Amino acid sequence: MSSAIRKEHIGLINNKTGEIYDKTLAQYEREQKAQKAANAYKWANKHEEKFVFARMEAVPEIKAVLTRPQRGLFLVLQTYVDYEGILRNPAWLKQNKTAMTNQDMIEALGISKQTFSDFMKNCLDNNIIIKTDTESYKLNSKYHFRGKQNKGDNTVKIWNTEVRNMMRKIKWADLGLLYDLIPYIHLQTNTLCENPYEADPTKLKKLNQKQVCELLGISKPTFNRLLDMEYGGKVVLAEIRKKRQQKSYLVNPWIFYRMDGIPNDDLLDEKLNPYKPDATLLSIFSSDNAKK
Repeated sequence: MSSAIRKEHIGLINNKTGEIYDKTLAQYEREQKAQKAANAYKWANKHEEKFVFARMEAVPEIKAVLTRPQRGLFLVLQTYVDYEGILRNPAWLKQNKTAMTNQDMIEALGISKQTFSDFMKNCLDNNIIIKTDTESYKLNSKYHFRGKQNKGDNTVKIWNTEVRNMMRKIKWADLGLLYDLIPYIHLQTNTLCENPYEADPTKLKKLNQKQVCELLGISKPTFNRLLDMEYGGKVVLAEIRKKRQQKSYLVNPWIFYRMDGIPNDDLLDEKLNPYKPDATLLSIFSSDNAKK
């Protein structure tokens, strides 16, 4: 029996038993959605150390005292924080998960001792990182933290593995530029906007290129570097176009994300974002598609 989709029903074959059965397309789609949710739940539980929270309102303070390359270094280093705020070696790096030493951090970031020394001095002098009595390094939870959020916290999830993967492909200054986008990410849509705390997505005030440049204090060529950034076949920022509407920009939700759970295609609600009907997050952030 063919498995082609008809108008109302879909013919399905059990690959193990060969049994053929019939159900409505709506039933099939509901089951598929439920299965995706179950898989996402399993993934989230398996990846216990998957993200760190950044406080959106505190990012300008970081920007005011760290250079752009140093903000890129900080973006990567904060992925090593534990639930107590200590910068700690992950199990895959050191089996006993010891607190990170200066040398551990130098090796994790792949930078020179002088570059690290300048960066860490700036972080310590501005209380972004705190040196404890036990000589370990603690992240100031005013800026970034792991664990439970408090009611009213405005935060962005930073996915650890993705950020570390980007480090291998993207310059520190460009990672710092990406970090600067955090305060402008909208909750439900991951779109860059003027009103990231707006509860009603239909009232979203999307930022155009000129506005993003003004807010970040960068030139158009520098902004274009954001659009050109890619790693592992993915781009970090998608430019959304629709006839008779200004361009808008969607941040890769596998890098920064504000919703509960993990990214899914619900972000692509056609009422909120002008995507093609068959668009998926994977297709939108594929570097092959982005260059077409």
